[in-house]
Amino acid sequence: MADRHLVHICGPMERWDHIAHQYYGNAAAYGPIIAANRELFPVALAPVPQFLPEGAELQIPIIDTVPAPRPDQLPPWSR
Repeated sequence: MADRHLVHICGPMERWDHIAHQYYGNAAAYGPIIAANRELFPVALAPVPQFLPEGAELQIPIIDTVPAPRPDQLPPWSR
């Protein structure tokens, strides 16, 4: 099941938390998306960018469940 994924093409000014909320309903669940797309940012010790490049093609893992976020884990725009 780990090889199942959807493809997402990034729009302008998209962030990891926006994409996680769109696909998983949980803005704090962006970890699996970053892990599945780490090869897009090849410098091993460099931080992952907050804003994604427009037109970037992301692999969105299909996961069974995502735990609901605690209120302190929500981004300010969804509190």
